[in-house]
Amino acid sequence: MALEERLNEITKGLNDKQLEAVRKSDGKYLVLAGSGSGKTALLTRRVAYLIAQGVTPWQIVAISFTRKASQELSSRIQDLTGEAGIDVNTGTFHSLCIRILLKHQQALNMTNLTVLDEEESHKIVKELSEGYGYLKDAVKDVIHWIDYWGTRGIDPDEAVIENIPEDYISIYRDYIHFKRRVGYVDFDDILSLTAKLFDRRPDILEEYSSKYRYIMVDEVQDLSGLQFKIMRQLASYHGNYMCVGDDLQSVYAFRGGDVSNIMNIKQIDPDIETILLEQNYRSTNNIIQASNGFIAHNTKQLNKVSFTENQEGLPVMVYESEDELREAEYIVTMIEGMVQSGEYKYEDIAVLYRANYLSQNIALTFSSAGIPYDVQNGFNFYEREEVKTLVGYLRILDNPLDDIALEYILNRPKRSIGDVTVDRLKMYAAEVNIPLSVALAHADDVPKVNKPTKKRIQDFADLLDAMRAQLQNDPNIVRLLHYIVKQTGLMKNYDVQRTKDIERIDNIQELFNIAAMFELKDKEPLEEGQTSLSQFLTETALYAKPETGEELVGKVTLISSHGSKGMEYPVVFIIGLEQGIFPSYHALDDVDNLEEERRLMYVSMTRAEKVLFLSYNKKRYSFGRMQHCKPSQFIEELPKEYVKFLGK
Repeated sequence: MALEERLNEITKGLNDKQLEAVRKSDGKYLVLAGSGSGKTALLTRRVAYLIAQGVTPWQIVAISFTRKASQELSSRIQDLTGEAGIDVNTGTFHSLCIRILLKHQQALNMTNLTVLDEEESHKIVKELSEGYGYLKDAVKDVIHWIDYWGTRGIDPDEAVIENIPEDYISIYRDYIHFKRRVGYVDFDDILSLTAKLFDRRPDILEEYSSKYRYIMVDEVQDLSGLQFKIMRQLASYHGNYMCVGDDLQSVYAFRGGDVSNIMNIKQIDPDIETILLEQNYRSTNNIIQASNGFIAHNTKQLNKVSFTENQEGLPVMVYESEDELREAEYIVTMIEGMVQSGEYKYEDIAVLYRANYLSQNIALTFSSAGIPYDVQNGFNFYEREEVKTLVGYLRILDNPLDDIALEYILNRPKRSIGDVTVDRLKMYAAEVNIPLSVALAHADDVPKVNKPTKKRIQDFADLLDAMRAQLQNDPNIVRLLHYIVKQTGLMKNYDVQRTKDIERIDNIQELFNIAAMFELKDKEPLEEGQTSLSQFLTETALYAKPETGEELVGKVTLISSHGSKGMEYPVVFIIGLEQGIFPSYHALDDVDNLEEERRLMYVSMTRAEKVLFLSYNKKRYSFGRMQHCKPSQFIEELPKEYVKFLGK
């Protein structure tokens, strides 16, 4: 196929602005892409366009905000480009940066990197805080500040401590020292250490920035300062990046997302060119106009207005109910009517809410009415106990210093080593300054542990030694997992007659499948000190953060407003639109927080394709008592010509 014919095939069906963006090559570009404007199509077509023009696929980096989005992007790129698309560097910032860290960890004086999930990192901070005398709510406050500093890449020496106890900084410093000693990195470290690596080693930065000729980043409005810095570091050699996003959909400030990255990008890179994608292909005109009029109440936004050539559609319907029970009953009535009409299926419908607890009453009412539903609460495959147990065995075999993994598996499956004994083992290990795994072999020296328990500890230590021997003789992870399951007797705990146990067995089988696919695929070359097991564990660790939005069939989706970002549904209900709930109470006296809440409402509204219902209550139970509610100010901010009020 001639080049011109191939390029025309790639760009077929794009509107003028999409086409303009796809054809861009060298330079810096900000694509302001409104909701439903086809940004994924733009990104995939641009990659295909560059490859068709002779750009080597591995010179292209396409970064998405979530794993699911990056997987979809990768799949669509391969559909367009065939085998060439496999070599395009798609993924998240975390997946890209961990590969860089693993290769160059020795430049940071680190070895044997083990990635902590959020629960594990918080457990370490909790234990350190308790050592300083902090308990319960105070520990939560310490965790909050350490998360805040970590997400923003702030070192202990840089942390501002106004109105914060100085001990918090000491705990933060102890937390960092503990991680470095053992080889732990948390999700924030993956980014901050990469940025520091590039700062300290210009030669390593040049290795990657010269290799990656074109950098593309999606959802740029939700990047943290660190992610934005890394994007610019990677583009420093060739000076080419295209970031795609929408300032009106910036809703992750609580996770470190900084909308100023996109608002002030022209001050950082004055030569950047802006391309506006304003045509919405998703929603009806009434939904678009209502959303535009609503978000216009935000004072801090870039100049962009969505429009659509879709049909007018129904007005946005706002329902006032007496209380949350009647709100739920009304939603049930509407859903039953829509499904019975044959126009919509259950999977076409989503119920959105600002706070997760609001889903409980809806779920209960759906159950009573026989409406199938699924609550998208982000519970992750790798958080399930049976999966986490097997991964824990793999982790301690890979890194003998991984006390967190060892403590988790010490009594899984149950071997009658109680919490008091574990605490005594940990105290002994701390006193003689050895890892917990080494302390197991010295159980006879641990005070106040009886002989039968010492025997069980020694048996467990022998079991780990046998597993290490198996790994040394045969590095295949599938066979290692089989060995672990057999030697621990894990499957004996499950009864195939019980539904929950069947699910657990299925999850274990899925982990075997994941390991088998890992063994079969082409893998990155092993770096010095790295093993196939450590490579596998690094990949699985990046799946520890939960994500919402799994595809559902035959069920109504119940999902938080934050979780709904990137999703779309023919019918959307947004519930609980009361002052103090949406917007949340903490935003009522803060302009910046209120504007973020308004952006979150805008995101929620623009998930709807054809039908949008909003509802609020005059009364609501709070701590067991009925309280009167005020309608959300967001109701009043809706342009009335696109709204129909019901129930009043």
